[in-house]
Amino acid sequence: MTAEFEQLIKQLGEAVLRRVESALPREEWLNACLDVRFDRLGTSWLSKIRVVMPDGETKPVKMANEIDLVLISLGAQRGSGGKQWYGLLLTVERDRQCKIKLNYDENCAEDESFFKT
Repeated sequence: MTAEFEQLIKQLGEAVLRRVESALPREEWLNACLDVRFDRLGTSWLSKIRVVMPDGETKPVKMANEIDLVLISLGAQRGSGGKQWYGLLLTVERDRQCKIKLNYDENCAEDESFFKT
């Protein structure tokens, strides 16, 4: 992974954290997951944010333009530094720690159940 990619992931994590804190200002939560799936051409993507609450409930949070702008830049990085990826799962903890998992399945954006979870 390139330094630019790592910087974009950091920006993405911060943007997700701000969005969740804005959407759930007085609620305790455990972590937030941003799931993004690019189409094969990289011209569009699906995305969702789900927040895990202390009781195990999962709450959806609407996307923000700030996140989409980082995703545009990340889309250009999908093939740099190695094998091209088609999706990413970014988990942000309350303590600002981020974990990322890349998805190399070129058909991941075609998952019909994507928004059901």
